Amino acid sequence: MLYVEQIVPTNDISTFETIKMTQLHTKIELAKDRGQYLLIFDRNENANVYFQYKATSKDFHKLVLAVQIGKKDKEEAMDTLRKSCVYSMRAGDTFCINVDKLTPDFKSEFTDDELFPTEQLFDPQVWHEDDNYMSIVHKDENYDLLGNKDLYSMHKNYQLVILSLYQSDADMEKVCAAIPHSEKMKKIIIEKQKEWEQSDFNKQQQPYNPLSH
Repeated sequence: MLYVEQIVPTNDISTFETIKMTQLHTKIELAKDRGQYLLIFDRNENANVYFQYKATSKDFHKLVLAVQIGKKDKEEAMDTLRKSCVYSMRAGDTFCINVDKLTPDFKSEFTDDELFPTEQLFDPQVWHEDDNYMSIVHKDENYDLLGNKDLYSMHKNYQLVILSLYQSDADMEKVCAAIPHSEKMKKIIIEKQKEWEQSDFNKQQQPYNPLSH
């Protein structure tokens, strides 16, 4: 059973924690230990790079735009999230949903009872129940990390992050209002880094290349 620390639910902006980019990994792990998902507002405009290297990250804002212009239907967009979620839960990975500057309505528009039921999926205490998370796992996906059929289970290290570019305090409130159970999530604002800090961070995210040493 998931351990969930007693936390006072709130979307009061004054309670959001401002951190440096270099603190992000630690904050993700602390939230995981407390049984919290995360909602991150990025003022530094490069947290998406971190999640591309350190997580299973989906640029959901691109899918939303594709739906709006008719290149994809909503079910395709939701199924893309579903597949990434299924993979992340099996692997014990962080699943990052990047909404960029958009405010998708996860309460009524971008939700699907069979593909991606956000009312359950965004509540860790509910979603970690076997019957709930297994509801989106298809028969051909029902295997464990070793490939054993019918033994799918959620890894204890699975974590959910919703990533948004910071635009204003008012926009943060709109993003929170469009996400089920956002009041239970750990809210973080990543502060703008100085140029030299940014350069050091970017170097740390690059894959190791022995030819460059």
